[in-house]
Amino acid sequence: MMKRNSLESELEESGKHAEAILDQLTSPKLSGSEYDQLLAEYNSELLRYNKIETELLGIPPSKRTMQQEKILRERMRN
Repeated sequence: MMKRNSLESELEESGKHAEAILDQLTSPKLSGSEYDQLLAEYNSELLRYNKIETELLGIPPSKRTMQQEKILRERMRN
């Protein structure tokens, strides 16, 4: 039960973070590289959100989801 509460908190936090990034993405003052960086961060956060949600539902994450997450992390580093 404690793990479920923790996951629910993480899910809520992830959702709020994704919304905040989405708000930043709509700013007309972003340069192309800033937009790309925020978009990669947003996609990464969505993957995190989906991973947490999947864990809450008791479904193991797919290999494809884990691979996409790895690719996005690599892109954010560059």
